[in-house]
Amino acid sequence: MHTNASSPLQHFTLDNGLAVYLREDHRAPLASVQLWYHVGSSQEATGQSGLCHLVEHLMFEGSSKLAPGQYSKMMTRLGGDPNAFTAPDATFFPVTLPADRLEVVLEIMADSMVSATLGEAVFARELEVVKAERREHVANIPLSLARERSTMLANSRSPYATPTIGHPADLEHLDIAAVRAWYKDWYQPNNATLVVVGDSDLQTVRTLVERHFGSIARASLPERWTAQRNTHFRHRCQTIAAPGLRPGAILAFNTPSLATAASPSQAQALRLIPQLLANGSSSRLYLRKVRDEALLLHVHADYQPLQRGDSLLTFELAANLEKATTQSAAEAVLQEIERLRSSAPSAEELTRAKNRLLAGLVFDRDDIAKQAQAIGWHAVTGVDPRLIDQQPQEIEQVTAEDVRAAAHEFLNHERLTITYLQDEPANPTPAAEIIRDDSQPALGSLQGLDLTRTVLAAPAVQAWQTDEGAHVRLVQAHGVPMVDLVLSFDAGSRLDAGKPGLAALTLFMLDEGTHGLDAGQFAEHIEQLGAIYRKDIKIDRAIISLRSMKGSVLEPAVDLITDMVARPAMNAAQLIALKANLLASNRHQQAYPILRARQAAFAHLYGNHPYGAPVRGTAEGIEAISTQDLADFHQKAYSANNLQISLVGDLTRNEAEALCQRICQALPQHWASTKPAHLPAFESAHLALEHKGLSDTLLMLMPATAIPGDPDHPALLLANHVLGEGIDSRLYTRLRQRQGLTYSITSGLSSLNKLLYIEWEVAAGLQEASQKQVEEVLHTYMSEGPSAAELDLARQAVLGELRRKLARNGALAKLIAEHGHLGLPADALPTYIDQLLAVTPEMAHAAFKSHVDPSRTLIVSVGPTADQ
Repeated sequence: MHTNASSPLQHFTLDNGLAVYLREDHRAPLASVQLWYHVGSSQEATGQSGLCHLVEHLMFEGSSKLAPGQYSKMMTRLGGDPNAFTAPDATFFPVTLPADRLEVVLEIMADSMVSATLGEAVFARELEVVKAERREHVANIPLSLARERSTMLANSRSPYATPTIGHPADLEHLDIAAVRAWYKDWYQPNNATLVVVGDSDLQTVRTLVERHFGSIARASLPERWTAQRNTHFRHRCQTIAAPGLRPGAILAFNTPSLATAASPSQAQALRLIPQLLANGSSSRLYLRKVRDEALLLHVHADYQPLQRGDSLLTFELAANLEKATTQSAAEAVLQEIERLRSSAPSAEELTRAKNRLLAGLVFDRDDIAKQAQAIGWHAVTGVDPRLIDQQPQEIEQVTAEDVRAAAHEFLNHERLTITYLQDEPANPTPAAEIIRDDSQPALGSLQGLDLTRTVLAAPAVQAWQTDEGAHVRLVQAHGVPMVDLVLSFDAGSRLDAGKPGLAALTLFMLDEGTHGLDAGQFAEHIEQLGAIYRKDIKIDRAIISLRSMKGSVLEPAVDLITDMVARPAMNAAQLIALKANLLASNRHQQAYPILRARQAAFAHLYGNHPYGAPVRGTAEGIEAISTQDLADFHQKAYSANNLQISLVGDLTRNEAEALCQRICQALPQHWASTKPAHLPAFESAHLALEHKGLSDTLLMLMPATAIPGDPDHPALLLANHVLGEGIDSRLYTRLRQRQGLTYSITSGLSSLNKLLYIEWEVAAGLQEASQKQVEEVLHTYMSEGPSAAELDLARQAVLGELRRKLARNGALAKLIAEHGHLGLPADALPTYIDQLLAVTPEMAHAAFKSHVDPSRTLIVSVGPTADQ
């Protein structure tokens, strides 16, 4: 498979040891800037787990040039998307923003390297936030907790056993002295790598980096653990039981990484094993154990090649308890692994697996942030980033015997950790308030830079209607040889017509075989091309998206998707298996408090209206649906004139028209859905759902009547961003930044339901206190509206996110598909940008007061009872 080379990777190192990598990408006026520190949770001492992650949090909270809280605010004003991540081997700070503001970001990052404030009050608050993060993302999610335990046991002989977010007991004992010592030890230029990918050049980057980082002195670094190949293993096994945990198992094998493998080909062979055995509908386990024998409901495999030390190759499976136990399901997977250990894969299998990996490398070039991450991961794990461009050749050169040999050597009984998963029948005080300093940042590179100037060119969107009635939108993007296609049918769950699950089952049955290909053959054909497709069901539509390389593979990929959508077999035997999988998946979702809250809210608000039923159906509805029901629904809802087609990529108008014509001519004809019935009147209420755990999850809903296309919608969108969508929003500032009550709180607008929602999580016992805080913020905001500074920050955040979407083909395809579904004109983007730029604080306040009604609220709380 031809993957076409990226621009060459350029590299230099400052005298103080800071390594710098640049890859030029001039498709859009953006730059992804990432500062990577070569230290992560694997370096933490016993009793100090979570320390590295806590320091990462505190890096946002002040330096010599920025007051506490100004890091994120400044990055947002620049049009960026500030974030940070902690991993076993790294802590990194990424941002993607307009390339002409690169210098300010570099000045901020350099300042944080030498003069982070690390204040005691902020430390106390952020420690509570980290505890909340652990509750929300690990303790309250059974599968996340099981994965953590699996990793700990599998890595019990290495530093990778330490959970990045920290052990709960360790978090109770961390102190500010440990934080400051960690920062002093590891946040040094000779322990860091700076990566820039985007619209810049070597001379500019070198000049700016030397200007802001060059004066920082090299430091003596603590001794770090040495990555060595482990050769002594013994089989390990454990059982994790938790309410809502999907019965199954996690199989983890200790393997080398790219850094510790005997050769690059050995690591690349290990990368191919998940593709051969578990990932994709043509993989061995999916075909045999999910589809044919139905012992498994789901299986997925993962291998992380980029670690300083040895890695893990894991298989995660869900058992079909009607045909297997968790133990027999795990044994079935091990039998397939044993087959690969003894017999090399066929040439056809291996080619499919390689094509998927190779196509993924090309698809990643669509996103400059992903390109930068690949460079950073190589650097921090001790692998030369310049080897990235050799990956296609290395993958191509892997032989079937290389794969068998890797499986035989590393996927054996001694290296295996089994974690069986079983379903189990099912008062901290806020930190002291911290007043934030809103003084002006002392950044020299801001001088002369007009942050209010917004240059954002919307791409030309071509639109037309096919002879069959489908509406098409096209954006030509010729930078990368790939195409994104989105087919959006007005075939969502609102058309279930008393049979909840009909639309979902119809969509999910499409790739269970066509009139010309059975399901296995279809999967083999599409994966042979390296193409990726996805299906998504919503209340108002069914979506099929395709991402394919250009060249000789595009037309065959589109033809396969067309065959799938237009001529599904609707086989009765496959329907039985699919029903079982969907029912199990729906039960599994009950383990997620926020999903339970949303469904309870919609059931209360809408009752028998189509919007009140679960999108993925009910147990009774799913069981009652027949193949004839599916065929009848498909014949109507998947009609050509019930379709929106969106295309972004390396296509001419003529090529796009030809593809659309082939799709439309194959589909059923002459049926279009009707508009949904009017929604019932909003009814206020407070619903309480019992859910075992350590925290309460809350959802607050209220009417919000403006929708996209309405004159007031841009103003309402910005008003909501100030309220709760941004990281400097009023709700986030009050509940997290000042009070430390929650890890995250967000508000948003649902145009489909005409609602404003607020979602957050707090420790058990703090529900009423947090709700009162939210209501106080709403009351104040309703009376005074946003300030000019708040509105400008929200505008920069919204436009910055839009700028990043427009620079990625996949995100742009989804955006124009959304516009088409909403009935917005083809020139909606430039109009929307102009409207956002014109919104004043008075307009935002007026829109919020006119369209949002906080006096009518539905509140859903999901959490433990007082006794629990």
